[in-house]
Amino acid sequence: ADVAVTGTVSGDFNTGDTVTLTVDGTDYTGTVNALGVYSIDVPGSKLAADADTTVDGSVTTTDAAGNSASATDTQLYSVDTTAPAIVINVVAVDDIINATEDDNDVTINGTTTNVEDGQTVTVTLNGETYTTTVSGNTWTLDIPAADAQALDPTETITANVSDLGGNPATQATRDIQHDVMSPVITIDVVAVDDIINATEDDSPVTISGTTTNVEDGQTVTIVLNGTTYTTIVTGGIWSRDIPVGKIQALDANETITADVSDLSGNPAIHAIRDIEYDIISPLITIDVVAVDDIINALEDDSPVTISGTTDAEDGQIITVVLNGTNYTTTVTGGVWTLDITATDAQALDPTETITADVIDIAGNPAVQVTKDIEHDVDASINITTPIEGDGIVNATEDGDVTISGTTTNVEDNQVVTVTFNDGINTPITTTAIVIGNTWTATDIDISGLENGNITITADVIDVAQNSATDSETVILDNNNITAPTVIVTEDLNNDGLLSDSELVGDIGVQVILPVAAVAGDTVTVTDGNGNSENVILTPVDINNGTIDVAFVSPGDGGTLIVIATITDISGNVGPDSAAENILLDLTAPSAPTVVITEDINNDGVLSDGELTGNIGVQITLPVDAIIGDTVTVTDGNGNSEVVILTPTDINNGSIVVEFVSPGDGGTIVVTAAITDIAGNVGPNSTTDTAVIDSTTPIVDSDGDGLNDDEEVILGTDPNNPDSDGDLINDGQEVNTDNTDPLDDCSSNGGTALPNSDCDVDGLTTAEESTLGTDPTNPDSDNDGLEDGEEVILGTDPLNPDSDGDLINDGQEVTDATNPLDDCDSVGGTVLSNSDCDADGLTTSQEVAIGTDPNNADSDGDLINDGREVTDGTDPLDGCSSNGGTTPAGVVCDITIESDLINPNTNNGVFTINNIESFPNNTVRVYNRWGVLVFETNGYDNSSNAFRGISNGRVTVKKNDELPVGVYFYIIDYTSDQKSRTMNGYIYINR
Repeated sequence: ADVAVTGTVSGDFNTGDTVTLTVDGTDYTGTVNALGVYSIDVPGSKLAADADTTVDGSVTTTDAAGNSASATDTQLYSVDTTAPAIVINVVAVDDIINATEDDNDVTINGTTTNVEDGQTVTVTLNGETYTTTVSGNTWTLDIPAADAQALDPTETITANVSDLGGNPATQATRDIQHDVMSPVITIDVVAVDDIINATEDDSPVTISGTTTNVEDGQTVTIVLNGTTYTTIVTGGIWSRDIPVGKIQALDANETITADVSDLSGNPAIHAIRDIEYDIISPLITIDVVAVDDIINALEDDSPVTISGTTDAEDGQIITVVLNGTNYTTTVTGGVWTLDITATDAQALDPTETITADVIDIAGNPAVQVTKDIEHDVDASINITTPIEGDGIVNATEDGDVTISGTTTNVEDNQVVTVTFNDGINTPITTTAIVIGNTWTATDIDISGLENGNITITADVIDVAQNSATDSETVILDNNNITAPTVIVTEDLNNDGLLSDSELVGDIGVQVILPVAAVAGDTVTVTDGNGNSENVILTPVDINNGTIDVAFVSPGDGGTLIVIATITDISGNVGPDSAAENILLDLTAPSAPTVVITEDINNDGVLSDGELTGNIGVQITLPVDAIIGDTVTVTDGNGNSEVVILTPTDINNGSIVVEFVSPGDGGTIVVTAAITDIAGNVGPNSTTDTAVIDSTTPIVDSDGDGLNDDEEVILGTDPNNPDSDGDLINDGQEVNTDNTDPLDDCSSNGGTALPNSDCDVDGLTTAEESTLGTDPTNPDSDNDGLEDGEEVILGTDPLNPDSDGDLINDGQEVTDATNPLDDCDSVGGTVLSNSDCDADGLTTSQEVAIGTDPNNADSDGDLINDGREVTDGTDPLDGCSSNGGTTPAGVVCDITIESDLINPNTNNGVFTINNIESFPNNTVRVYNRWGVLVFETNGYDNSSNAFRGISNGRVTVKKNDELPVGVYFYIIDYTSDQKSRTMNGYIYINR
């Protein structure tokens, strides 16, 4: 077959020009249309036979003037005669589109061999045609879900493709199915009742079910307690055993799920079954029987109830066995109850065991529960006598009476109730506990009952509630005895102390008897030192109302604690009398020592410097002084001070008193003595004497006209007549000149010290003398800066404008400019020889050439002004520099926007960038034969511009469109007063 070979001719050509193609030595011709396009048929066999697979093309054209021109081109090609191949891949995994898959678009894809990218693949399915393209010898397309759902149960897919050479592949086909019938699956009842109990979980448990529309061999997936099991369908039935270990790991409530899909992949609706796993045996209890698990003689006269609780379900049967007899009842609300007849209760042995059993609805039996009970119908009790040893309770015993006894057939820990009754007052009751058939009640207080016969009753009830009682009589005699009173007769002033003057011989004690004392009572008197006296009272004693006894003195420092008690003839002991405490103090205290504290130098004279206010006296106490002793101090002028010693005084070892001064020339004679608390008076201390002399002399040690006291007040040196060293003495400065004697800067006619700073400007007098500044004026040049500050800044403290910029230094500091730099000021004048922008040119030089003295690079070309002057370039022209960079926005030369002229490029205008910046220009355009076709001056890219139209020359008419082709341009223009030229080629295309 023929193959059309196409191409284009550009440049100057004419419609109908002949194009010649040479293939394998044979020429084939055709013509060019008005667009420059041609198409020539060449036999495919000729193209396939050409060994170099090359097409040579040529064209010749002649213009109206008879000028001829030719053009040639060569094009390689390839020959492809290999047939392509196409394959359809498996669809939807298994070539079966099921009900789930057809809910979405279905992908059909495949592969190709020897097929170029971009070739079209055509797929046909169920009468519909779909297309896609090849990419990397693979292809894919999606069938819409609606089309997939419309498929028949069986379909055939076809796919076709051709390679770029037009070689078709053998059609590919694939048979598929469309199966959307849903299967069904069910789960049978598990373990008879959907409850797996403790017996059933000892063996594997079978889970089974049925299916509909599911083929044999399909897999059933069962999930139970997070574990997945599988089995297969056989005849619409499936079954799977769950291992014992997995069953025994189940929770109390579980859900079984079962899933299956048919052979087409259609899933059955998820089957579920809720089951229970109940292996917990129920609990059963038996309540306490007859209150205390003992059936007594009273309780067995009626039916006896046996009851309990359980967590078995309502209606489950409870089986109770007692004394060989079976009884049954049912559970209601977690409790159960039944009655044992009185006859059965009375027939019970002394000890019995009850058993109770139950099985829950899941078949789990409870652990059998038992309860031991007793059947007890007998008890007795006895009180042991005599009570309190003699059958009498006296006042000593009536607060803690003890009574005991025995029991028969009474269990340990049973309570015995003991009652004391005088027939008048409320009976007193206490309890005891039976241990080994004995009991004892202690600490019983019956003191509140009436004296006389007291009836005691003891009652007990055994565990079986059988009761027993016993009673006895005791006599209560608890008459109270009143305490006597004791007096130590030697203690005349009743201060509890016996001094040497009070004590003569033994120490006498008088006992005053209470009115209730009777003859025969015994009075016992003790002295606290192990001595006692016993006196049996006679009628005479009772008549007198007192008795007297005596004790040997324990000696100086000794003590007596006298107490008396009465015991009546019944043995009742009365309370102790109040104690009479006596301390024997028979020794006088030692003498103290006195010192007049103001007599600092102990010279017996009190000067004005020593005496301030009253005269202090310190009394040093002797070591035998004690708290409560009295110190009496006298001053020899009829005055005295009395001090009773405190614990603090004893701890300090001294006391201090004061006396009013007798005045200048007076005398004080101090004496002290101590009297102890017993009344013993010690000897007088030695005396301390002082004479008062309080007149002070006037002294001027340095002879400066100020006495020493005045200088102390002023703070001047009383031993230096010129305290501040200004050569003016202190007296003159204070008394005459009224200046400061402590400030060398303050004087009349004095001299300040070299290191003083009298004007407080930070410079000493010596420094100001060296600088020539005024030591009394902090700002010598009146520029607003103190002299010391100017020294720190480096400015001249004698020149108000250190940098000569006509702005004084103080103002520059305020303006935050540099007072030492004339280039740095606000409103100042720069010096003519300064270079403020550091570009190598002085201010006067920059003013002369017109550059900016504050900008090192006036034209912004990154070369500073001084360098440009040296290089001979223009520092005001951004285009004039050696190695500089033209600033943004500055035009230095022209450029050609595009070498193509057509309507789609710059609106068909030959655009010369920046030509407007060089209005002195001439633009000329020549055709390929050197003929001038366009010329203008002042080219501006707008009204005066070249648009591919001649402006009139010998061979081309004015306003005629020039033919498509290559042209040559020349641009002459003036830049920086220099003539420049730019030339090149442009191409006109319509």
